[in-house]
Amino acid sequence: MKVVIAEDTEDSRLLLEMVLQDQGHEVYAGVNGLEALKLVLEHKPDLIISDILMPKMDGFEFCRKVRSDPELSFIPFIFYSSNYTEQNDREFAEALGAVKFVIKPLAPEKLVEVIDDVMTAEMPISPPPLDNAEDKKRELDELHLRSVGRKLDAKVEELELRNVELARSEEKYRATAEMLQTALMQTINAIANTVEMRDPYTAGHQRRVADLAQAIAEELELDNMVVEGVRMGAIIHDIGKIRVPAEIMNYPGKLGADQMAMIRAHAAAGYEIIKEIPFPWPIAEMINQHHERLDGSGYPQGLSSDDIILEAKILAVADVVEAMNSHRPFRASLGIDVALGELEENRGLLYDPDVVDACLRLFKERAYVLPSL
Repeated sequence: MKVVIAEDTEDSRLLLEMVLQDQGHEVYAGVNGLEALKLVLEHKPDLIISDILMPKMDGFEFCRKVRSDPELSFIPFIFYSSNYTEQNDREFAEALGAVKFVIKPLAPEKLVEVIDDVMTAEMPISPPPLDNAEDKKRELDELHLRSVGRKLDAKVEELELRNVELARSEEKYRATAEMLQTALMQTINAIANTVEMRDPYTAGHQRRVADLAQAIAEELELDNMVVEGVRMGAIIHDIGKIRVPAEIMNYPGKLGADQMAMIRAHAAAGYEIIKEIPFPWPIAEMINQHHERLDGSGYPQGLSSDDIILEAKILAVADVVEAMNSHRPFRASLGIDVALGELEENRGLLYDPDVVDACLRLFKERAYVLPSL
C-alpha cells in the first residue's frame, strides 16, 4: 500500500514513516500540504495522513484540494494533529471529507489499528453530493477561517506568554550574571590584596599592570571578553609570590642565585594555586607564561613564539613597563622612557611586535599614563 504523509515536524514525520514502513507500506513524505499534494498527484496513494497546522498549505486546505479533484477524492484521508483538538475542528475535518481525526501523540500500535480500520471499513470516502455546492463551499470557507483564526489566536497568546516568561528569565539571568561577575571581581581583588599586603614595595603593581594590559588589549581591538580576561589575569599575575619569603621579596641588595630561583618560581607557583579554578579565561596560563619570551629565554618553561598565548604576551609587556618605571628595594625607578626603549630594542626578539606596537602607540600617540594607585 502507498501512503503519503504531510507533516512539518521532523520527529513526528520520521516516526510515521518508520511505523508505516515496518508494516510494509511504501511511504512518501512532504513537510507541508503543498509538497504532499504534489506527491499525491504523482503517486496516487492508497491513503493520506496529514497534520493540520503547517506552513505554505495547512492540512485543511490540503484535504479540500484532494477532495475537489475527481481523480483523488476516493483516497481515504486521516488528520493527525496535536494543535487542532476541539470538537469544532473534528466537525470541520469531517465536513471536508476526512475519514478519521486522530489526536497526537498516538502509540504506534494504536496508529496501525486506526489505519487498518480505515482501510478495511466500508464507509463513504467523501461527503454526499450537496444540492447547493456554492453555499456549502462558502460555509466550509467560513469554518476554515474560524478554525484557523482560533488556532492563530491561541498561538499568539501562547507566544505572548512565552515572551513574558522569557523576559522574566532574562532579567533573572542578567541579575545572576551581574552578581556572579561582582563576586568574581571581589574574589580576584581579595587575592591581589593578599599578595600586596606581603610586599609593600610592589603595592599597586598588579593593578597598574592590569590597567596597562587592558589598554593594550583594547588598542589591539580584541573581543570584550578577551579584554576582560586580560585584566582579570593581570590583577593576580603575581599571586605565586605568596610562596616567596617576605625577606627575599623585600631584600634591598643584590640577590644570590638561590634567592633568584625562589623568586622566579612564583610564576609556576601561581599557576598551581589557580589552575583548578574554572575561570572563563586562561588565567592560570597567563600567570604561568607572563615571564616567557619569544626567543625561549624566559621562564618557567622556556616557551617561545606561538607556544605563548596572546594574553600572556600582553601581560609580559605591561609587566616589564610597569616594573622598570617603578621603584624597587634594590634600585630606583628607571623611568618610562627607558621602559619603552626596552620594548623598542627587543621588539620581535623578546616581546610580541604587535603588542609592543600597541603599547608604544598608547604612550606616544594616546598620551597614556600609568595610574598612580
